[in-house]
Amino acid sequence: MLLQWLLRHLIALLWVLLVTGDVSLDVVGQSSNSSTLATPSTSDTNTGTLATPPTTNDAIKSTLAAPSNNSRATPEWKFDVNQYNKETRGGIWDFLDDDENERARHAIIGGVYIRKHAPHNGSILDIGCASGTLSDYIIPSQSYEGYDIGCEAIAKGKLKRPTVNLNCGDGETLIPQKQYYDVIVFNEMLYFVDVKAILEKYKAHLRPKTGFVMISVFRFLSLHNGKVDESKADTTRENIMANANVVLKTVNKIEIMGNTLDGKASWLIKMLRPKEEKET
Repeated sequence: MLLQWLLRHLIALLWVLLVTGDVSLDVVGQSSNSSTLATPSTSDTNTGTLATPPTTNDAIKSTLAAPSNNSRATPEWKFDVNQYNKETRGGIWDFLDDDENERARHAIIGGVYIRKHAPHNGSILDIGCASGTLSDYIIPSQSYEGYDIGCEAIAKGKLKRPTVNLNCGDGETLIPQKQYYDVIVFNEMLYFVDVKAILEKYKAHLRPKTGFVMISVFRFLSLHNGKVDESKADTTRENIMANANVVLKTVNKIEIMGNTLDGKASWLIKMLRPKEEKET
């Protein structure tokens, strides 16, 4: 009887310990009370950043080479389109369409600037559109035309947005479908081109007197005691914007902050118009 009583109490004690998590059972080498969950493959809705690697920076590093000295208006970032297509197929760049921080800049460009300053029946040309995220923020009465050099990104966009005008094409050489557009967008793509040359090319396609350009350029932020340390800032964005202002004039701008797996970052968004003759 004593043995049965001890056995019953021992079983009860073990059950309590298991329920409260004070002991764990190993199943195929993994502790059942582990505090680490399996990493989800979707974005973390609480932080607005990707929940799984590869990080934003890893993806960029694999596609870009180091800047080289040449005669371009900004340092050239060599773009490997084959690598970009491969990474797009593998889902590495899906965060551009899913992550809250990335969608925020599209919402500001499309849902704020374009909605306020472009005609309700206006036309939008998006150079470097990826899978067409910006089109989500364009009102139905406006026409949208997007191009990206990555055909895999366009293919993904067509699956998600079958009625949107998405095209595979190189922004430096393509011929747009229309003569004039009310808005031309360069959203996170000016790192890879001659800024002055491409803006001069598309300035000719802006609707006279009313057309405008939207630019977005990203940079990581170095923080010191909670404040941005400008002494360690990447100057690529400043070079791009300085060259843009040679061709066009800035009429409005906004900077938004966000988080990536690599730390704090910001996106500088500018609205620009052609200069008057007296300003050139």
